[in-house]
Amino acid sequence: MRDIHLTQESLESLYTLDHHDIDVMENNNSNQREQMKKYLDAVMETVLTERQREIVEAYFKLKDPTFEKIAVELGIRRQVVTRTFKAAMKKLEVHKIIFLKTHPK
Repeated sequence: MRDIHLTQESLESLYTLDHHDIDVMENNNSNQREQMKKYLDAVMETVLTERQREIVEAYFKLKDPTFEKIAVELGIRRQVVTRTFKAAMKKLEVHKIIFLKTHPK
């Protein structure tokens, strides 16, 4: 397994998966943001498959990412990227909710 570390920018992109989360993210202090970053790093490393990690990492690293660009970069079909990315984001959304419920402001 390779290490995947989210940057602050990608963390905020990942964390704000829906419009309700923007307020939560803006109201968190830097310590809470760092805790979320470590938590998401751990979730990505332990919960996502290697392919899911690879696709999520590519998505957040690319400027103006598209599933087509990721497919070309990874040498796989766009449909595989789309399906895999959606499955990974569902897993991350569940863990984001767990984090918010267990780490109050």
